[in-house]
Amino acid sequence: MDDAVKLGGKVRVLRRRDGISQADLAQKLGISPSYLNLIESNKRALTATLLLKLAQIFKVELASFSSEDDGRLAADLSEVFVDPMFEPHDLTNVDMRELANASPNMARATLTLYRAYVAARNATHTLANRLSEDEASSVDRPDLPTEEVSDFIQRHKNHFAPIEDAASDLWRDAPLDADDVYAGLV
Repeated sequence: MDDAVKLGGKVRVLRRRDGISQADLAQKLGISPSYLNLIESNKRALTATLLLKLAQIFKVELASFSSEDDGRLAADLSEVFVDPMFEPHDLTNVDMRELANASPNMARATLTLYRAYVAARNATHTLANRLSEDEASSVDRPDLPTEEVSDFIQRHKNHFAPIEDAASDLWRDAPLDADDVYAGLV
């Protein structure tokens, strides 16, 4: 029955992939919908005759019903679920095999999600390390010219008396037209 457990989930995945109802697939196989339901829920073994019919209906090789891929998928899930964040969930190897067998697409999606999480976590750590290194080294490094200019302007509260006085004198002494100051300055 161990092999049948693995096959029930595969039958369901193929049926759903092709958008076929249990009733329609049961009719094509020449069995009752309730018997197909028992096969998909791993309560009945899948006979060789039905296996061959399924391979023809879904246009897949018999090898696609092999448990080798499920074993690899379960092993990949085992590597993921040893992460300390999963400790409170008390997941067992049986849980991982069942997920891989009954819902391989969900298992692959879980792997994809976990790998994206690990990549984001690593990128965050790398960025945090760079930022802390930059903060430590900025004590020894002079400011950028733009920062020095900005600091200079802030220290003087954006008021420079000689420039203000020269601007007032220019406005008073030059024949400037308020509607076209640019032409007068040129």
